[in-house]
Amino acid sequence: MADAPLIDLELITPEATLLAATPEMVVVPGSEGEFGVLRDHAPILSALRPGTVQVHATFDSEPECYFVTGGFSEAGPEHCLILADEAVAVSDIDAAAADRAVADAEAALRDAESGPDEAARDRAEQALEVATARRAAAG
Repeated sequence: MADAPLIDLELITPEATLLAATPEMVVVPGSEGEFGVLRDHAPILSALRPGTVQVHATFDSEPECYFVTGGFSEAGPEHCLILADEAVAVSDIDAAAADRAVADAEAALRDAESGPDEAARDRAEQALEVATARRAAAG
């Protein structure tokens, strides 16, 4: 079987380039659902939701996974660029800390719901969404 064509991938946060690779496929957590990027993908720009970016070196390999809190993705025929607000390798997530973060976010949301500040509720809901997704990524 011939080698599948590769795509150029960059996963960038405000602090650093977390990953520059040439995988066969990338699965991205888009705001409207996950989507896969292969060579010759139609151009697309998507907001990211909190979730896991899966980087497949080959189609049949286990993916290298990165948790992102949000951001944007831009893909085209030969590349995929992921600009993440925050990102971390899933293998580096502490499951116990992720569980504590969910509990803290739930408590913060309960407190915010009892107050008049709608912006505080929105921030608490977003923090809970990120914490829940991080815990799910940790397994």
